[in-house]
Amino acid sequence: MVLGAAAVTPPEISLVPNFLEYGDWRVRVGGLQVLESLADDTKYEKINFPAQEKIVRRLSDDDERVKVAGLRTLFKLINNGKFKFFFPQHTYIVAQTCFRIESPSPPALADIISSLLKSDSQDSRTSVISIISDCVTKGIPNPPPCYTSPDDRSAEFYPAIDETVPSIKWLAMKGTDEDTYIAMIHTVCSMANIDQFCASSNTFVAAIHEIVPLLLSNKQQPSVRVAALQIISVISKHGKRPTIFKSQVRSKCVLDRFCSIVDKVLPSLVTVAAAKEDPIEECDEIFRIEVLKTLYDLAKYETFRGKMDSGLSEAYALAVKDGTWPARVAFLRLMSMLGAKAKDALKKAVKEIMPYLNTTLSDDENSQIRKAGVEFLSISVVQEVSPSNFNSVVPTLVTLLSDSEEDVRIAALQTLSDLAKQEVFRKAITGRLPDLLDALTRNKPKTQIATLKTCVALAKDGTFHKIVHSAVSSIAACMKVDPDQDVRLAALATFSELSREEAFRLAVSEAVPDIISELKNWQWTIRLQVLQTLSIFAKNNAFSDIINSSLPRVVDSLKDENEDVRVKSLEISLSLIQQDAYRVSIQEALRGSRLSTLVDLTSDPQMSVRIGAIQLFSKLVEHGAFMDPHSVSKVVSNISRLLLDQRDVCIAALELTSLLVTQDVSYAKQLTQEIPKLIQFLRGDDSDSKMRLNVLKTLTAFITQGQSVDAVAAGIFPIFSFSEDNDQQRDAYSVFKDIKEQEFWDAAARAYNAVFSRVSSALEHPNPRARVSGLNALLALVDQVNKEGMTVYDGEIIGPKFHDRPTVLRLLHDEDLDVRVSAIHLAVLFVGLEKKAEKNLNEAIKMAWEKAMTDVRHPNPSAASFEKLTKLAHYVHVIDEKSVPAAIPYILDAIQNKSRTLVIPGLCTLSKLAANENFHESLVEVVRKITGLLTNKKSNMEIRVEVLQTLLTLAEYDKFRPKILAQVSAIISILRDREPNIRVTGLKVLLKIVQEEKVSDRIKSAMPTLLTLIHDMNARKECVALITHLARDRTLRAEILTNILPLVRDNLPDQMISWGHMCLIASLFKHKRLKDEASDLQFVLCLIMSRRVELQEYMARFMTGTLQPYLETWIKAQTFPASFSSAFSSLAVLKD
Repeated sequence: MVLGAAAVTPPEISLVPNFLEYGDWRVRVGGLQVLESLADDTKYEKINFPAQEKIVRRLSDDDERVKVAGLRTLFKLINNGKFKFFFPQHTYIVAQTCFRIESPSPPALADIISSLLKSDSQDSRTSVISIISDCVTKGIPNPPPCYTSPDDRSAEFYPAIDETVPSIKWLAMKGTDEDTYIAMIHTVCSMANIDQFCASSNTFVAAIHEIVPLLLSNKQQPSVRVAALQIISVISKHGKRPTIFKSQVRSKCVLDRFCSIVDKVLPSLVTVAAAKEDPIEECDEIFRIEVLKTLYDLAKYETFRGKMDSGLSEAYALAVKDGTWPARVAFLRLMSMLGAKAKDALKKAVKEIMPYLNTTLSDDENSQIRKAGVEFLSISVVQEVSPSNFNSVVPTLVTLLSDSEEDVRIAALQTLSDLAKQEVFRKAITGRLPDLLDALTRNKPKTQIATLKTCVALAKDGTFHKIVHSAVSSIAACMKVDPDQDVRLAALATFSELSREEAFRLAVSEAVPDIISELKNWQWTIRLQVLQTLSIFAKNNAFSDIINSSLPRVVDSLKDENEDVRVKSLEISLSLIQQDAYRVSIQEALRGSRLSTLVDLTSDPQMSVRIGAIQLFSKLVEHGAFMDPHSVSKVVSNISRLLLDQRDVCIAALELTSLLVTQDVSYAKQLTQEIPKLIQFLRGDDSDSKMRLNVLKTLTAFITQGQSVDAVAAGIFPIFSFSEDNDQQRDAYSVFKDIKEQEFWDAAARAYNAVFSRVSSALEHPNPRARVSGLNALLALVDQVNKEGMTVYDGEIIGPKFHDRPTVLRLLHDEDLDVRVSAIHLAVLFVGLEKKAEKNLNEAIKMAWEKAMTDVRHPNPSAASFEKLTKLAHYVHVIDEKSVPAAIPYILDAIQNKSRTLVIPGLCTLSKLAANENFHESLVEVVRKITGLLTNKKSNMEIRVEVLQTLLTLAEYDKFRPKILAQVSAIISILRDREPNIRVTGLKVLLKIVQEEKVSDRIKSAMPTLLTLIHDMNARKECVALITHLARDRTLRAEILTNILPLVRDNLPDQMISWGHMCLIASLFKHKRLKDEASDLQFVLCLIMSRRVELQEYMARFMTGTLQPYLETWIKAQTFPASFSSAFSSLAVLKD
């Protein structure tokens, strides 16, 4: 029977655990495999698996195959966070905190694992070993919150795993099959690599002390012996990590025991490495190589290095002479490591090795042998061995400078450089190098390329400069006539690198004409490399004359058929035009047909070419190069299309547009049609800060040229302007509010400066709407500047100076009320007003108030009159105290009896007036009248929400809360309204007024409604907060708990506990509403002992930090219920 996760859907998951009880073992294994496969499927992340206890029972199954599958499934689900150990996680935390129950795993777990290790089935043994390895190395990704250290995560299973070590030891001592041995060794390595496990397990350290020599015995199979060497490498690394253990005493004990294991097996390893044959029986060659590698690792530590020198010294020459190449490489690497301390044994052996070393260095079959031989020579040089020992290998070493492998060349060059520092070797080396370089043009391509790279390396060492100079002609020959493309490319690259060295610049200069001539080569890769080489030359002033003369040839490459060549030509031209030494020449070169070619490239199919062409044209404009009008007109006509191109092309086009507009007003006039597009970029959600920055620079250029100032001003005002009352303005501002780049804001400020030099004239405009627009524009910037802690008068923020202040003060008495109100808003932000001006401002506010009230007292007032009144309500502190109360009846009359369009503006006015405590006495009776609108059938949703918002504002003040409380029935009645905004705002009002110590019985009557609203996703947050506050009352708390308790109990499976209920439970704990009372304690007990999976999951995620303090408090007070103690005193209860 084959079971797979693919066919399982969430509703059917509850059926899967039934498979675990089938009589056929294959069905039980299949069910476990399904659950295991679901652990990695993100589709089921939030699914609760009701199979925990059934899986645990399968660990005692009669069939081993089911046991293994159950163990694997259980650990997989734990590691993926599906199960919380072997009983509910929150219960474990409570148990550990209160009763110090230490082990999170069932006592039988180690016995189960041990029994499977001793199984006769190879599959069972290897499977359980693999599970152990995963537990040790991966740990638990979702540990209880009480564990914060990374070490604690894996440590949860260490006690149980430690109990399995005797079984692992038994398995090794008794003997088993090859696969089980190797799996076991890998697991032992994993254990040995975990510092905390080693530090906590005496059993483990003692076990490997016994089993390692046994595993390395020549009685074992070769693969087992090779695998066992990994244990030696792992435990030796602890010598470099003495501080990882929490106890230094413990650290030293563990390290000493690990070192003793290495000391125990080291002599036998040295014997295997040194001898051609094993003393007992023939040694497997693979094992010998691995032994050499292991010794190499051990030789890195001083503790072990000295113990192997004497045993290996006599085998040096034999190891180099005989053996397969892998063995020779391994031995040479080991010798190099041992030789780093200049041991006498190595010095003595060098003379014996030299006759065989040439064979090693000339090995054509494998580069690792050659590299190992060169590395050995480099170590020998350090030992200051007699020069006569090297005479025979110097020619071979020089030949290796042309080796096809870069590692070998580098090692050979380093060794030769070290030798050349000694006079006795310099003559021999320099005498051989010319022959090597002279053969440059006659060698095979791979050798030629290697030799060219060697020339570059030799050029960096002054010892070899003369020899490299002699090879320049050969390098040039390779570049010009060699039939191999890769060789020619390497030669060009060699000239590039040589040009960086002062000693070779003259020689390279002589080769430049030949290099430039390669721009006509039929192979595009050669042309591209030539341009790359010339770009490197151009960075050095020594080549300026010859580069200047060759620029026409470089510019001709703009029309190359290959895209990469065109891009490189543009990059070079763009770089050169920014350097004084080349600017004039490049401008001269880019004339006539070449300029036309450049213009055409702005329409190239390849984006990188278009960007490069636009940027180069921009630099020509920036530096004032002469360009024929036809070419410029063609570019200007292309701008509209380029601005709609991909992002990087658009940014380049913006930079060009800014330059063109700045340079000539005629270009600005032609490009004004692009301003709407630019403003769209500025406000677009998909625009980034760099694009917006370039847009601002371009718009500023238009303003400077006096083009479309009004349109530009309208586009940039939202950057600083923001109002919660204006949806359109708020949405426009939201695009900019999170931009952090200072460069953007600096550009915005410059744009504002340019705008305001034009906007000031609007204040003198005969049209009042224009005057209002000018005042609002000034208000937006002044308000933002003052928020930043500056003033517009102390520095040069606007303009160079803010000249509009007198004009604003004059507009305080404008004939148009809208102008006056806007002028008042701006003038109150002024600092340093003289007394006369301040008095003038106050008089203007009073007069504006009276004018607005005249409109409000009209039999048919307009909404605009109330909006003006609301704006002026900010400044009622300067208005006659009798004038404001006199306005309230008119406002109420308009709200209750006039058009519905006046209700919301009137309510807004009342909210603003409430901010002044002087008028609270006049406003208290407002509460009853506006609350009536909640139940008025004529009130639409917007009006009811505004009423509630007004009540919420009034509830901020003590004076109004009793009045609102008196009308609470009307508020409660709308809690079942269909509109979520009404429900939420109503709950907020109730939450404000329940701050009083005594809660009204009328609010208590709302509890059934509130307990229903916790299921409302929109109102849940406010509802939970309100219920939590009401739970201070003992009677209400009892009602709340009585309502929730049946959902917590296990014996009502048909009733589901909702997310709202769980949020409420968490809030009650968080705000410490539960007390030391019988009903409260009974609820907590039921909560902890509940086996509802969803409740366990929620508590484990959100409540472990709030539940624990309650329990500790009750314990200290000695009021902890006896039922709690009995529940936690037995793990059996928890596992049932």
